[in-house]
Amino acid sequence: MDRRILIVAARRTPFGRFRGALCRESPASLGVAVAAAVLAETGARRVDQCILGNVLSAGHGMNIARQVALQAGLRETAPAMTINMMCGSGLQAVQLAAQAIRCGLATAVLAGGVESMSRSSMLIPRPGKGQQPDVASLRDSMVTDGLTDGDIGLHMGQTAELLASEFRISRVRQDAWALRSQRLAGAAAAAGVFAAELVPAAGLAADEHPRPNLTTADLTALAPVFDTAGTVTAGNSSGLNDGAAMLLLADEDTVRRNDWPVLCEWVDSVVVGCNPRQMGLGPVHAIEHLLRQTGLQPEDLDQLEINEAFAAQTLACVERLGLQWNGQSDEDPGELPAQDVSFRGHRLLLNPHGGAIALGHPLAASGARLLVHLAHRIHGGHVRRAAAALCVGGGMGTAGLLAAAHGFH
Repeated sequence: MDRRILIVAARRTPFGRFRGALCRESPASLGVAVAAAVLAETGARRVDQCILGNVLSAGHGMNIARQVALQAGLRETAPAMTINMMCGSGLQAVQLAAQAIRCGLATAVLAGGVESMSRSSMLIPRPGKGQQPDVASLRDSMVTDGLTDGDIGLHMGQTAELLASEFRISRVRQDAWALRSQRLAGAAAAAGVFAAELVPAAGLAADEHPRPNLTTADLTALAPVFDTAGTVTAGNSSGLNDGAAMLLLADEDTVRRNDWPVLCEWVDSVVVGCNPRQMGLGPVHAIEHLLRQTGLQPEDLDQLEINEAFAAQTLACVERLGLQWNGQSDEDPGELPAQDVSFRGHRLLLNPHGGAIALGHPLAASGARLLVHLAHRIHGGHVRRAAAALCVGGGMGTAGLLAAAHGFH
């Protein structure tokens, strides 16, 4: 039976800077802050499952999702599962929740992602019998487990350099996109756009990573990070961040029986594989697959969110999808960059409130953040149909589609 799946709550913490306001919070504690808010908002204590993504789990205790579920007040009999699909973990957790509901295995599932990059562990391989630990072999788990492809040995920033070269995306254009992200995020925060989705954590009430006053000169002054002759810098890349984001999904019968609020409808999602060296094009493959699967065209979307792992990667996706962006970075504070792009004469909102370059990218939380944001955009009547997509380390892409829930206020 094809069950209708509804999103009844969607919240997130503010995203903290690396070693910033949230640096003392464990992934589980960040998750509990969001889960408790979601459950309090709906009164939905009888959730059937909890599925959370987390990438940098070493040293944080077994099954972070189970920790969050119990500490947030879910019943002991409700199982919990932690998954790792790199940057796609949060969206994939929601996809698994939707599948469980659609298959009749659950009626209400809490899903999303949690990440503390600030508290990622340093690793030393266990020594052989009778040997001492080799301190010289110390490794940063964030780099080895979160940012470097274990198969081809490339850092994600190096794959962005490959795309910049292949698509001839200049440093100027990358910096212009980064400036767009910062300015749109700053304007959105000032206008209260994120207010409905945020849950304070550890005293932090607003996203800590944005730099809305950044200028082109500031970006130009930054040196390339991954190749001395390259174009990818800290300024036109996403940040290293801490945060959590979650959604509560339920079938229509359960929603009506409990008189729960409804933000929007979950329509469909996909996850696909691609060339690991071109992992940044994962969103293109995922979006194209999702549109084919749902019988839609790009012009049927009102808003599209592409996770900004890197400006070069995002712009490569823009080009491959056939979208037109003027590339301007007007620094006049009275003139914000355009929130939309053009496709076959259709205006499509693309990351209209900034993206991960400005807001940050706590790996497993980012996909869920995009869905949280779109759920509130749809609920507010700003858009009717919207999609979110992310590139995934190792050569994958994932995308999800949300729409207005007809028949509900």
